Amino acid sequence: MAEVSDGCEYAVISPLFIRSSMGNEPLYPPYPQCARAELQPLDRATDLEWLATDARGGFACGTLSGIRTRRYHGLFIHASQPPVARRMLVPCVLETVTVGEEKFPLTSARWADGTIAPNGSDSLVHFALEDGIPTWTFEVRGNRIERRIVPLPDGAGFAICHLLRDASAPLSITSSLFVEHREFHALDANALWIPTMRLERNRASITLPANAHADTATTLIVESQCDGQRAQSHAIQPAGGWWRNFRLDEESSRGYDSLASSFHALDITVTLNPGGESSLVCSTASVSNTAASHLLSSARARSAVLYDAAGDTVSGPTSRQLVRAADQFVVTRRRRDGQVGRSILAGFPWFEDWGRDAMLSLPGLLLATGRLDDAKLVLRTFAEHLRDGLLPNRFPDRTGDAEYNSADAPLLFLGAFCRTVEQSGDLHFARELWPKTEEIISAFLRGTSNGVRVMDDGLVYASQPGVQLTWMDARIGEYVVTPRRGKPVELSALWHEALRGLEALAARVGKDPSPISALAARTKSGFDAFWNARDACLFDVVETEDQDLPDAVRVNGNDASIRPNQLFATGLRFPLLPEDRARAVLAVALRDLLTPYGVRTLSTQDPRYAQRYCGDQATRDRAYHQGTAWPFLLLLLVSSHWRLRRDSLFVRGIAFAFRTQLRDGCIGSISEVRDAEAPFAPGGCFAQAWSVAAPLELLARFPDLHHVLDIAHNPTNGMVRDESPIA
Repeated sequence: MAEVSDGCEYAVISPLFIRSSMGNEPLYPPYPQCARAELQPLDRATDLEWLATDARGGFACGTLSGIRTRRYHGLFIHASQPPVARRMLVPCVLETVTVGEEKFPLTSARWADGTIAPNGSDSLVHFALEDGIPTWTFEVRGNRIERRIVPLPDGAGFAICHLLRDASAPLSITSSLFVEHREFHALDANALWIPTMRLERNRASITLPANAHADTATTLIVESQCDGQRAQSHAIQPAGGWWRNFRLDEESSRGYDSLASSFHALDITVTLNPGGESSLVCSTASVSNTAASHLLSSARARSAVLYDAAGDTVSGPTSRQLVRAADQFVVTRRRRDGQVGRSILAGFPWFEDWGRDAMLSLPGLLLATGRLDDAKLVLRTFAEHLRDGLLPNRFPDRTGDAEYNSADAPLLFLGAFCRTVEQSGDLHFARELWPKTEEIISAFLRGTSNGVRVMDDGLVYASQPGVQLTWMDARIGEYVVTPRRGKPVELSALWHEALRGLEALAARVGKDPSPISALAARTKSGFDAFWNARDACLFDVVETEDQDLPDAVRVNGNDASIRPNQLFATGLRFPLLPEDRARAVLAVALRDLLTPYGVRTLSTQDPRYAQRYCGDQATRDRAYHQGTAWPFLLLLLVSSHWRLRRDSLFVRGIAFAFRTQLRDGCIGSISEVRDAEAPFAPGGCFAQAWSVAAPLELLARFPDLHHVLDIAHNPTNGMVRDESPIA
């Protein structure tokens, strides 16, 4: 192995971190925001996205320009069986401002031939997430208009709130509301159904009929309200007619059908005096108070509750935004007894609640933010679905029936359980779920579904042809891209981590820890099998059954692919390796895997290495774990680096890299993956639970990171290698 110098990693992190540290930035603004220069040209505002959620699995999202580029972009995607079975109900609202006799569009749309009409780009001057509320500012003939997308406090739905901030005379805003009724993964370009509508003054009830893409009807309630003292007139009228051939460019680039049809249902016009405000509410149930001021105050109150719960984790604008972003993934899921439970959606806009993602994300999303009761409820909810010692991998949108093809999810459940008990001190909860932990351990020892079991050497074996069992789970038809059949390194590391956590808790709940201690000791002894002396790091899979491995990475029947899974052995709370081997693993990861925004899934020297995550689904799936960088893995790398080197500059550099990710892709959140090479474009889900969880865990462990995330730096602040503890 080539020698790796101690400072090699700074070539990766310094371009981001040093730029901030040299004082070239103003104080970090109070909210993630984009000024007019950042929103021009139109394509830039169309590349950036926003997200709002309703805590039931429903959401609204889109581009800053208003041009839809995904089938998931819309102002109300409703979870008909919370948090799944999601349907597109309101894909867009096209807004026009009338000043005198002139009309000016605020939003934009792109058509099949590339034409953009309407085009509101000239009016857009600013975007911000104000306490998590997407907020646009438009200027039209000297008038300043603010628009906000606000989730409803007590129901499924969203409101569009307008405020005429600066104006010398009244003006009118017409909102043309479009509807669709389809399962949100589908498009219905040739839809012919017609909704039925009933109008009552400022309220419309729209029945969206069952059709080929929605097996039951849905009633959409649309209500318009404005400030009576600052409004001159108010009208809601039916429109009618399908608009065809909206072009969705992101769908096209991903190899999918990309033309959408939307039904123009209503035109809602309000005339506001200066300082006047209005709300347009879309929901599936009546809302008691639809005034814009009430909706906004409720949303801000929700943020205040989150900040209070997070306590020391929140100290500035970036940490506040991370706390709000974390909340977007936490959703309700009905428990078996009918009570309301909790779950965690893996990512927006398309993922459901996955057991693996929920358990890996829980410490950052809930424990680091002080939401201990929610953490316990998530664990209770998933524990009810335990089967043969396995946790559901996911609850699919289409059927709701749990799938159990995950060997790592139950181990992550055990780790999340231990950390929740430790942080909460709730021994009643510990005793309540302890039988579930014993069920998992027993199942792994005797063997369970998909060939998952702990072998005599203490290592975890998992193998089922055609089934992806670890987090490296890409599959093309029946072809599993990274099968990793055998003994994957992270499964044994997670097994050991779970055992050590349970060992520490056993006596507190009246259990004998010695059998657990013996199991952990056997795994630690057997873990020597993972040492790859040739490359001075860990094998990715011991006793591999993968027949398609290149000869260069097959060593004595083991898979010597250099992947980040070995960081589970160095970055968890109970590391498995002696220090010299841990340092060697870290050096290889820094040399081959580190990028400014994530950790690559395969060495750059591997012949299978993929630089870009793009193209159609098959092409993307081939690249998904063959080089593509994942932000969440930075948590393991930082933990390993700090344990072995105590280098605060590196930790701060990674923290600043997370900060920059809140300002690209989906504003205010962090994407699932990044390209493995510059410019490291974001990809996959634009908002991913475990990507957001990682910096929150870092903030909880390293309080000094607030200085990187929230305060501008001078030439001396943060540039000195500080060997003293920062946690």
